[in-house]
Amino acid sequence: MKNPIAPLDYARRWWMRLTLLGVFVFLYAPIVTLVAFSFNNSRRNIVWRGFTF
Repeated sequence: MKNPIAPLDYARRWWMRLTLLGVFVFLYAPIVTLVAFSFNNSRRNIVWRGFTF
């Protein structure tokens, strides 16, 4: 008889790690983009004009 898979054993599978990586990139990419463009020197955030505080 096969032993049941523990919940933490699913993280050892490559497809699960790839799925989690995709989800985290999908969730955090807009946040990183907003932080990066908040330091834009342009009036409009469509074009990057330089770095400013």
